[in-house]
Formats: sequence, structure tokens, C-alpha cells
Amino acid sequence: MPGEERTIEVETAIKTRGGFGDATVSDFPIRPDGTLSGAALPPEFTLARGRSERRVSPRFLTEFPQPSRFLVEVRDVCPDAQLTISLDDRPVRTIELPARDVPGKLSWQDPTYGIWVCRYEESYAIDVPAGRHVIQVENSHAGGSWVQVRGYRFLRREPAGLRVIGLAGRQSVLLWVQNRESTWQRGDQPRPAAITGANLSVDGLGTGERRVEWLDPWSGKTLSAGTVSPRAGTVVLEVPPLQRDLACRILQ
Repeated sequence: MPGEERTIEVETAIKTRGGFGDATVSDFPIRPDGTLSGAALPPEFTLARGRSERRVSPRFLTEFPQPSRFLVEVRDVCPDAQLTISLDDRPVRTIELPARDVPGKLSWQDPTYGIWVCRYEESYAIDVPAGRHVIQVENSHAGGSWVQVRGYRFLRREPAGLRVIGLAGRQSVLLWVQNRESTWQRGDQPRPAAITGANLSVDGLGTGERRVEWLDPWSGKTLSAGTVSPRAGTVVLEVPPLQRDLACRILQ
């Protein structure tokens, strides 16, 4: 359709931390780009109500401008469990997860405790409308079961534009900014139109003046350089016009 904005599907993943120890963090803010805001990771094991450990049912605080899809990556279950995914405190999907005699799944009996374990390797999803929402994942079984969650994923559509990958060290931040229209699949086509007027927000920089360098990854040449002063640890950079990609160094 002429004039229709082109979009692409974007996927971001949230890792979990292992262990059965007491969990202390329950709320996990998600940035608009689908990444986790903060250092705390959701627990790998989602515990049922009868467990003795301090139990956390992780809540993901989201605000996407477009509808998205939220997925829970389940690996193992022991023993029978029940996974409930809620949206804004309203259960929207409940999945029964038995640990024995599940068609197409591998089950075994733990030799130490005599309880059954089932390997699911399955994803369970809900649709999330645009806007601000709270997604909660709970093992709502009344017993002492656990659900091993390998991670969480967000799938959403975004306007085709830029993507950014970064690496932070003690004294520097390295960024790679790519025009999403510039891919190897389009290598035999004319270069895409340059993207102009983009801004890039970088947080976690602390205080003190920083040097910013923009480089051409193809030649290694420095295109521009200057200094910035973070406010509350954050700077907003003006991205130079780019057709393919650019590199950026932020130096202390």
C-alpha cells in the first residue's frame, strides 16, 4: 500500500538467574526497546505456593507503543505444576504442567527424592496490547513444585529504522548503530536512503565529562569527535546521517 510505513519483527530476550535460593526482587522494568532495565534478573525457578523458599512471581513492567507478544520459555517441571500468566492483575492464560505421562515429552523419576521431572522445552505466550502494562508469571500450583524458566521473550513490530548494539567497560562504551535496511540480503540492491535526525540515549555513564567519537566501521576513520556531560548518568547523542552503519566510542 503506497505510503504505508514499513515495519520489521523485533525479538528481545530476558535471561534468568539460576538457583533455588530466596528471591528478593519481584518487579522487572522493561525498556521501550524490550531490554531489562537494571541488573537484577528474574529467578530461573518459578516456585509453587507450597515451597519453603521466599517465593517470587516475577512482574514485568512494560510500555510499548505497539502491540507485542510475551513468551515464557519453560524447560523442566517437577512435579506437577500450573503456570498462570496475568496481564494487569487479570489471569489471561493458565497452563497445566504435569510431570508424568505427558505425550511427546521426556519424563523421569528423580532417584534421590522419588519425584517426577518432565522436560517440556516449550514456549507459552500471551498477546499484550500497546501501552503500559504489568505482566506477571506465577506457578499457581498449591503444592511444592517448580517450573524451570530458561528465559522470557518479547516479540513486537517496530518501524524499520536503526538498531543499536553496545558493550560497556570500566572506562568506555562501544556502540554499533545499523540501518536496518542495510543487510546482506540486500547486498545486490542500491544503498538505502540515509537516516537523519536520529537520537541515541545512553545511560549508566555516571558523572564527569566524556569524549564521544563517531567512526566509519568500513574504513576505521574518525568522522567526528566532541565532549558531552551526562545528566543523572545519561547522555543523548545526535546520530550522524547513515546509510549502512556507524561505530561510536564514549571515553572517560
